Amino acid sequence: MEQELSVSLSPKQAAEAINLDDPSTLLQYGAAAQSKIAEFSDLALRSFRDKTPDNINEMMTDLITQLEGFSQTEPEGTFRKFLYRPVKAVHAIKTKYRQTSENIDQIVTRLQEQQSLLMKDIELLEQLYAMNLEHFRELEDYVEEGTKKLTALREEDLPELIQQAKISGRPDDAQRAKDFEDKCNRFEQKIQDLILTRTVALQMAPQIRMIQNNDMLLAEKIRSSIVNTVPLWKSQMVLALGMENSKEALRIQGKVDNLTNRLLRLNADTLKACTVQTARQTEQNIVETETLRETNRILISTLDEVLKIREEGQKQRIAAQGELKKMEEELKEKLLAGTTISK
Repeated sequence: MEQELSVSLSPKQAAEAINLDDPSTLLQYGAAAQSKIAEFSDLALRSFRDKTPDNINEMMTDLITQLEGFSQTEPEGTFRKFLYRPVKAVHAIKTKYRQTSENIDQIVTRLQEQQSLLMKDIELLEQLYAMNLEHFRELEDYVEEGTKKLTALREEDLPELIQQAKISGRPDDAQRAKDFEDKCNRFEQKIQDLILTRTVALQMAPQIRMIQNNDMLLAEKIRSSIVNTVPLWKSQMVLALGMENSKEALRIQGKVDNLTNRLLRLNADTLKACTVQTARQTEQNIVETETLRETNRILISTLDEVLKIREEGQKQRIAAQGELKKMEEELKEKLLAGTTISK
């Protein structure tokens, strides 16, 4: 009952309720906070003990082994040796790639599960940190209020008992003062015990943060492997296979180019023969110079006649334009004359 009552009291109320003549008040002072720290420490210890970083390291090592499985004999690079293998080896490479890819996918699935567990642990550690901080502050309050109470007992109550013993001179009064001083010392030891417990809580905070930070680093390492390393390996593997196929395509293209060059040379020879034959046929039917002279004379005569016709047509157009202008003037005068009469 007394314990339940002490639990329900605040640190200040518990300090005010201290009665040195009642040992239970000393025993119960801050005991609830100390019990919380002990329970919390057990909970944190179980959480830390259940972690299995070795399993994660083993999986990461297995992943690296799988990724490097293709380059154990190639010091220059993981995929370089594939670029110089004959075409018949491509199918074997693809088969090995599929097998390795399946193994990697299984490892990635397990790593994702571990990453999920790590994230849950990080959340739990955050809760533990908040709980530890709460307990630490509660212990600080108990230490502060207990120190105030102890100071008041030693500076107020104890001097009165000592003075009373001096005045009365009675041994029992002196013993009462001595007992009171011993109880103050025991209360001081209780406060010191609370200070030690507070120190445990204080040291627990950075430990929680360190473990939480390690979990975060592991989670980030797993994520980097999943989103960066594995896709990069797959893309490089696909690139190597693609380049192997490109080599075969280039070989075939070389044959096509050789055939094209032969056809071009054959076509050039054929074109040359046809051109020479055509030139010879053309040179055998040269047009006579006299014919060209006559056609040139006729052309010049034609141009002269056309020019003459154009000059005559121009004169006629000029005369017609004058006649039309004259008619327009006559019509205008007639219209104006009609307008004057009507007015």
